[in-house]
Amino acid sequence: MKYFTRYLLLSTLLLLTGTEQSKAQSTLWNTFNQISFAQIGARDINVMYYDSVTDKSYIGGYFRKVNGGTVNIITFDGNDFDFLPLSPVFHIQDIVRYHDKLYVAGDNGLAIWDGNTWTGYINNENHSVTSLNVINDKLYVTGGFTEMAGHTIGGVAILDDTTWSALPGLDTVWTGSAVISDLEYYKGEFYLASQFQRADRPERNGLIRFNGQHWYNVADFVTDGMGFVKELMIWNDTLYVAGYFDEASGSKGNGIAKWDGQQWHRLQQGVQVYNERGAVTEMAVHNNKLYISGAYSAVNGWHKDMNGRFACWDGNQWCDMGSSFQPGENIFGTWQQRFFVAGGFDEVAGMPTSSIAEWIGGNQADTCIYRPVSVNNKNREPVNISIYPIPATNSITLEAGQAMDADLHYTIYDIQGKRLPPAQYTCTISQGKIIIDIQQLADGIYSIQLDSKEGSGSKVFIKR
Repeated sequence: MKYFTRYLLLSTLLLLTGTEQSKAQSTLWNTFNQISFAQIGARDINVMYYDSVTDKSYIGGYFRKVNGGTVNIITFDGNDFDFLPLSPVFHIQDIVRYHDKLYVAGDNGLAIWDGNTWTGYINNENHSVTSLNVINDKLYVTGGFTEMAGHTIGGVAILDDTTWSALPGLDTVWTGSAVISDLEYYKGEFYLASQFQRADRPERNGLIRFNGQHWYNVADFVTDGMGFVKELMIWNDTLYVAGYFDEASGSKGNGIAKWDGQQWHRLQQGVQVYNERGAVTEMAVHNNKLYISGAYSAVNGWHKDMNGRFACWDGNQWCDMGSSFQPGENIFGTWQQRFFVAGGFDEVAGMPTSSIAEWIGGNQADTCIYRPVSVNNKNREPVNISIYPIPATNSITLEAGQAMDADLHYTIYDIQGKRLPPAQYTCTISQGKIIIDIQQLADGIYSIQLDSKEGSGSKVFIKR
């Protein structure tokens, strides 16, 4: 009865706000306004996973309030939104079906939904799970954990039906100080994305592979001390690698590169933040095109609207999607064959929407014609940011000159490129300066991205 009562109110609210798809529509997008995220920490969506067994998409992220109810996973059946009972993991990062259950990754462990109840492996200390992959009928769980299901397993845990195991020798290349952000199995080898640099193994960097016996580098791919690989994806028998790296630091592309098993290939000029390093943090394939999102202002040298950050690669060239979002990286998701973008935005192409929009542009990208760079974009310059003190313990102060305007947006990322919930830091603006309280942040290296109508810029700081 308590379960029914607790969620009856939310069901009623969902019905009152309308179960039909929003009528707001452009030639490129359908928008949705049936759901309202209350910002407790953050409202951002991190994953939208389509499950063919239930014919629903499962949506999770940083949010914990939807339409007034305490919820951290909502479902979408192609028309209506619904919800699951509150998952025991928070800051949800990934969702996947393995055999007859849904597995949910979060900052405090791994949760399991059997269709009726939640179970899981929860540990609020050093137990983050970032990605879930089903490969050859086994579930591969990656993250920053050092224990899983009562076993001492770090970084990558493998579930074979009911038995947990580790990848052999991973402890020789991974120290546990960096989160393993993704894993792929490509041409008989495992590829892992993280920060594998360590004093006794200077050749290790942001990407390594395992052939069943030995761990070794992927040819001459390198990342510097601040660089990392965020996401891996196989498309057209090629491994695509995305993250925070650039050619100026010796990497094989700017934010994105591809590997055919023998050699690296660049994707034209990739992405940048003006003349500085940009990052690709999300990839998805739809209608035989690769879509990207991330922290960048230019694709292949073309400066996009600063709120854009949505482009696709058709296998030969980059294509602008002619759309704009609020600043911030977004994720991609599907329901059946329909394609969605989700994140923390509340409008797209000038239309209001609740953090989710459906791409209906069809073959819009086939023309691959970039919008002309506007006068405003041409006049924008990289924002010169001053940040101090470095290292910092309690707070950091930013000065950005004319960029300190009403349209100023800023986001903090950890060394793995993970966007931090605003609940972890607070901000005040005083006398043309931004003062950010970072006492809740763990010790480590972070970057801050600043966007305004004057331009864009980023800086690195150290919390100690």
